[in-house]
Amino acid sequence: MGSRLFVASLSLVTLAGPVGCGGGPGSADANPPAPTNVTVTIDPTTTYQTMVGFGAAVAYFDGSAMMNPMSSEVFQTIFADLGLEVLRVGNWNLNNGNDGNSAFSQTAAFVQAARQMGYAPVLLMSSWNPPLSLKNNNNLRAGGTLPKTASGAYDYADFGAWWAQSLTAFATASGGIVPDYISIQNEPDFTTTNEGTCLFDPTEDATNAGYGQALDAVKTAIAGTPGLTMPKLIGPENDSLAGSELERYLTGITSSGYLDDLDVVAHHLYGSGTESSPNSYNYNLGNVATAAAAAGKPIWETEFAPNSQDVLLTAWLIQNAVTIEGVSTYLYWDLYWPTVQPPQGLVTVTSTGFTINDDYYAVQHFAKGIGVGWTRVGASASEAPVIVSAFLSPDGTQLTLVAINTDGADHQVAIDPGTFVGATSNVYRTSGTAERFAAVGPLDAAGSFDLPGQSIATVTLAP
Repeated sequence: MGSRLFVASLSLVTLAGPVGCGGGPGSADANPPAPTNVTVTIDPTTTYQTMVGFGAAVAYFDGSAMMNPMSSEVFQTIFADLGLEVLRVGNWNLNNGNDGNSAFSQTAAFVQAARQMGYAPVLLMSSWNPPLSLKNNNNLRAGGTLPKTASGAYDYADFGAWWAQSLTAFATASGGIVPDYISIQNEPDFTTTNEGTCLFDPTEDATNAGYGQALDAVKTAIAGTPGLTMPKLIGPENDSLAGSELERYLTGITSSGYLDDLDVVAHHLYGSGTESSPNSYNYNLGNVATAAAAAGKPIWETEFAPNSQDVLLTAWLIQNAVTIEGVSTYLYWDLYWPTVQPPQGLVTVTSTGFTINDDYYAVQHFAKGIGVGWTRVGASASEAPVIVSAFLSPDGTQLTLVAINTDGADHQVAIDPGTFVGATSNVYRTSGTAERFAAVGPLDAAGSFDLPGQSIATVTLAP
């Protein structure tokens, strides 16, 4: 929801992925049995979604990373070491109440600082609320929708103009910031009293403006503004998949005639399952996959963080979103956060240093070895508790496998690479309470690796 505070080398080539750690349900026994053998079979000829990548948001506390005396190390950690490909930021232009435009300036400065250090992720910009003049309740943080004009129609035109003005302002700030994707409203279905909001219903009604009409107004305004590059539009970024909420929005947008304005179907995952049971999300994930396929759109998951971090459960949920729903992008909330308990964000940043939190490694297992434009390919394991996904580089020379052992038994995982041929391999593993994305060497002589109970492994294969 945005501001929630829940706050060696060898001839075989494909390997396995992320491994969760201790503390989750079903922890390994003190005296586990000998590892059982599992075969992971790769089929590079079977292809699924093209990946944009994995990442997180810096929609709040944008200036924290730059005020830290270890800022270069912070940026190295949150970009290069993590492998972040997609960064989500807020459109705070003229809409942050009494603080002037400081949030806008901090966001622009953060993105520019990242670029100066050599980090240029795919950029998604979302709005949490428009300016007060575009809220019918004169309140940035308590429900409300667009005001109506003298004719009695919702003021879509000025909402679109504000977005075009915002993109112009970002394009001229700090050397130029041009988002690749925009979302016109974060969680247009979420009524709250402590977050920025603006409500848009799936179809326009007497209570709220319509999402499709607002989307079209933004696209029209951007297209009509000289010097602006048209970003891809994602949405509706609704807060939950429960109750077929996303399907309601797609139906409404379609019936209003604005589906063609939407480039990517995007959503959040709050309330979409039980956090302690990643598979409880699968029903909703499968329904969204069906709805997005019918609409002919790729899928992004653009925000989620659990109430309490658990590296295994987070990696497991990402794996399910990638393989069952077929998301091409998965974004965590939040990239970094100040000190709170329990820890929030992938990294905790203070005025004097920073701490890497457990969920960081769950995202790293996917982000570090899977780049923009990679394609998910066929992958299956001979034992159900081992869940896998595999990704092929655009030139077909590199393959990354993420394997998660969801039960308590150790497994020796052998790889059948199919038609993929590579010579070198590296295995990175998370297990127990201490091992976190640890480099454990190449595959052994038999082309296999050890996957302890409740662990995650990422295997990279290359020429």
